[in-house]
Amino acid sequence: MAGEISLATRTEVLGAIRSRYGEASKKDKSRMLDEFVAMAGCHRKHAVRLLGQGENGSTGAVPGGGRYTARR
Repeated sequence: MAGEISLATRTEVLGAIRSRYGEASKKDKSRMLDEFVAMAGCHRKHAVRLLGQGENGSTGAVPGGGRYTARR
């Protein structure tokens, strides 16, 4: 079945695509994203988040960072 691959295979493919994804043009990113979604069987938005992470798997976001809520 399509989209059923092992976690190790998915991680390996993700690492290979991620290194090229950050430097690619918008058209190439879209193509890479479509291929990854078809292979991994995940939602497109999830794939965007996975591919947008750095080499070590972090997005650079501050842990616990979210909406600022002012208290009065």
